[in-house]
Amino acid sequence: MFSHVSSPIWLLVVLWAASINADDALMSGPPTGKNSIRPPTGKCGNEVYNPVTEICCNMAVKKKDGRVPRCCGSNVIDGVSFLCCKDHVQKREGLLPQCCRKESFDATRFMCCRGTIHGRVGKLPRCCGNTTIDSAEQVCCDGKARKKTGKLPTCCGSEVYDASRQLCCKGVLQGRVGKTAKCCGTSSFDPVKEICCNGNVFKRKGTRPKCCGGNGYDAVKQICCKGNLYPRKGIETKCCGDKSYEACNFMCCKENIKKKYGILPRCCNDTSYDGASSLCCQGHVFKKKGTKPMCCGDTMIDSIKDLCCQGNKETRHGATVKCCGLKSYDTVTHMCCEGNIQKRNGPRPKCCGTQGYDSMMYICCNGVLKKRKGAQPKCCDTRAYDSAFQLCCEGAVRDKKGHKAKCCGTKSYDMAYFHCCEGHIQKLHGDMPKCCGHYSYDAVKYLCCEGKIEKRTGIDPGCCGDRMIDEAKQLCCEGVVIDKEGTAPKCCGNRMYDSALQICCNNTVNDMVGPRPSCCETKAYDSTSNMCCMGVIQPRFGKKPECCATSSYDAVISMCCDGSVQNRQGIQPLCCVSHGYDAVTQTCCEGQIHNRVGLDPQCCRDQIHDAADSICCRGRIYAKGGVDRQCCSELHYYPMNQICCKGNVYDRTGVDPQCCDGFLYEGATHVCCNGMIKPKVAAVTYCCGPYPYDNSTQICCNGRINDKKGHEAQCCGCYSYEASTYMCCNEVIQKKHGKIPACCSTRSFDAAIYECCNGVLKKRPDAEKQS
Repeated sequence: MFSHVSSPIWLLVVLWAASINADDALMSGPPTGKNSIRPPTGKCGNEVYNPVTEICCNMAVKKKDGRVPRCCGSNVIDGVSFLCCKDHVQKREGLLPQCCRKESFDATRFMCCRGTIHGRVGKLPRCCGNTTIDSAEQVCCDGKARKKTGKLPTCCGSEVYDASRQLCCKGVLQGRVGKTAKCCGTSSFDPVKEICCNGNVFKRKGTRPKCCGGNGYDAVKQICCKGNLYPRKGIETKCCGDKSYEACNFMCCKENIKKKYGILPRCCNDTSYDGASSLCCQGHVFKKKGTKPMCCGDTMIDSIKDLCCQGNKETRHGATVKCCGLKSYDTVTHMCCEGNIQKRNGPRPKCCGTQGYDSMMYICCNGVLKKRKGAQPKCCDTRAYDSAFQLCCEGAVRDKKGHKAKCCGTKSYDMAYFHCCEGHIQKLHGDMPKCCGHYSYDAVKYLCCEGKIEKRTGIDPGCCGDRMIDEAKQLCCEGVVIDKEGTAPKCCGNRMYDSALQICCNNTVNDMVGPRPSCCETKAYDSTSNMCCMGVIQPRFGKKPECCATSSYDAVISMCCDGSVQNRQGIQPLCCVSHGYDAVTQTCCEGQIHNRVGLDPQCCRDQIHDAADSICCRGRIYAKGGVDRQCCSELHYYPMNQICCKGNVYDRTGVDPQCCDGFLYEGATHVCCNGMIKPKVAAVTYCCGPYPYDNSTQICCNGRINDKKGHEAQCCGCYSYEASTYMCCNEVIQKKHGKIPACCSTRSFDAAIYECCNGVLKKRPDAEKQS
């Protein structure tokens, strides 16, 4: 009898009848929605509307009008013909309509500069304040248009300058001194020759130029102590506050210079003492006494006889005595519970806060003692319970229910028959029980949509917000339910479109254009004939179409140079900033194009020269004249009869001309020590810091010159010693002892008789047998 009905419709009728006649079990929870599929609806404030024929504008329902209906304040406009500019309806203008505050304009011909519409000017139009400029010819300085000048036009406040020749130093224009020129306050300086100290320029001094406050100095020859300069006498010259001292004989104790004492000089507050014989306890010096002296607060104790309990002296009675707060106790008979001494109780004594207890009889629950319950006692907050038969549910003790007992909030339940839905115990329903908010449902027959239970209907049920939809017939577009239409319906924002005929560009629906439709921001275009260049649709032309900023060009005959299209020139076309050139016949030097000259054309900053017959010294070109010339900073010189010393050229004189910190000296009679020229004291003279010495009779120890003592002279700190009879123990010179001389801290000993354990000498057990 249904032979005239098509098979898909017949299938839908059967499925619909089956859903109506299904025998569903009762559920615990709120009543479900209707079984039939409802028309698409949306909410606009408190009002329900149909999003297919209506639109919600400013919480008011309006009838859709035009091909692409859009809201503009409380009005409805056709997005194809109009734009909404700050709730004002404007007609769409030109190829690329955009808003400029409350007005519309064509972005291909105009620009919006601070809310004012201006015509696009030149090759690279840009906004400058409330007007437009051609950035290829002009630069915007503090909102004012300035004509580009020089190779590197840059702004200095509201003025323009050539950054290749000048510097802008805190708004003041200065001449560029050298290629590496920098600013020092409002002045410029050459960091190769000068140094900037707190806005003041000084000539670089020595090999390690540094700043000391607002002055420059050579760190090899001087030392800066909190803004004060002192001569550096050696390696051991150091600072102590704002003064200098020699660390070989003195030490700094809290910015006070003190003389070193004893074997182990140490500081105790602002005074010095010998750490080998004395002890510093909280600023007080004590002479070491006893077997194992140590500090206890501001006093000294013998740790073999006494205990130090939080700075309090306690007599040690036996090896098992320990501290408990300020008091001592015997760990065999007592225990320490949070600073309180308690008697040990039972076979398994423990602490519960400040109390002692027998853990065989009691259990400690959050600092409260409770009698142990059952075979598996545990704590539930401050209460004890038997975990074999009970549960702790959020601080409440509950009896276990069933074999799969669990907690649901403060109650217990059996997981075999119930489940916990957001703290509410609900009975399990159906073949696939699940939770929906506080309620349970059978996921085979129902759906949970944002806490609302809906009966499964249709071919492919799904959720759209708190509503159920048939995904075979409907779409959910940003929470709006829409009936499917067309061949391939899809979502574009909160609207539907047919993806077989249309394309979605940034939530805007466009008709497909050409065989290869693509998006350019919110517009559609055919990518076989057009291309998208920085949001502007441009025609494709030539064999190799490419984009150059907002323009298109053929890369076979043209090229893009800094956003400007240029014709490809010569055999090897390249870019020189925004211009093109042929690299075979031309060269680009810092933005300037020059014709190649000579056999070896090279750049000298923005100039070109032939490196075969000229030399470039920091932007200056000098003719070689057939002689081997070399650069000395910005100068040139002849290495055969001249010498370069840190940018200074000198004629070669004497037997062995040498450089010392930019100055010339005779190497046969003098030596350079830390940038200072000194007369030689021997045929082979060495340097010890800034001082020369004779290595055959003297030795340099940490910047201090000492006479050699014997043939095996060595250094120990700042002093020398004879290594055949003496040894250095932690920078303390000691006489060698016995067959196997060794060091124990600062003392020497015979390792054949004694052994060193943590700085303490003990006689070896086998020493008497060996003797």
